[in-house]
Amino acid sequence: MIKIVTGYSNPGGSTVALKNLCKEFNARDIDCEMYGPNEWHLKFGDQHKLIKNLAINSEDKVIAHYINLPENIRDQTVFSCHEMWWFDFNNVSKFYKKVQFLTPKQANYHSGVTDYVLIPNVKEHIEVDRGSDARNVAGIIGAIEPRKNTTLSSQRAREAGCKKILLFGPIMDDRYYDQEVIPLMKDDTKYMGYASKSKIYSSIDTVFHSSNGEVASLVKDECATTGVKFFGNSSTDNMLSTMTNDEVISAWMRELS
Repeated sequence: MIKIVTGYSNPGGSTVALKNLCKEFNARDIDCEMYGPNEWHLKFGDQHKLIKNLAINSEDKVIAHYINLPENIRDQTVFSCHEMWWFDFNNVSKFYKKVQFLTPKQANYHSGVTDYVLIPNVKEHIEVDRGSDARNVAGIIGAIEPRKNTTLSSQRAREAGCKKILLFGPIMDDRYYDQEVIPLMKDDTKYMGYASKSKIYSSIDTVFHSSNGEVASLVKDECATTGVKFFGNSSTDNMLSTMTNDEVISAWMRELS
């Protein structure tokens, strides 16, 4: 069995990417479970479990993220890295046989890691029913915190002449939201909270994204597959992957074999 083990399973890009990967494995009759310390990911099905219930046997293949695991499973483990400057490989024990990066840019940043493979995220199918009321409506998608630069994205959308700005995502920094985001919110801006992907992309036709240190923006992928215009920044200038989900899973199976 493949076991995805993450040190963070609350809402966020890495959690969504890993739960999508787990789903794609199982869709191909490849047994996979995902373990994490937070309960948010449990809602995606029985294959999602709390890390306190994790047991790894000698036959398992492990994809680890943002966590140190025992070194005795090193030959069974690929470390999946979704982070840039806030993750330091110097502080990670050598429990993995190889590292998976998402893009060449990310691999170049972590230049000290020489044994790695490039495998992009799988793409998520999102049902969209977009009406005329979504025209010229901008979405700001992602956790509301300084690193995501929610205020900058809102300003960019307003300067571009968008008639409405919708903020989607959990509030991760209350001080930032109260002191910096709320004062900039006008009649054209509404906080929508955490919504389904279908609801998000059915209600907008444009996204502004200003995150600092983005690796491989899921939002950029989602915009491409749902026909939404994406305006990013230097952190999101990576080329979109052309690999199909079948090809991504095949690449993972080669590394886990």
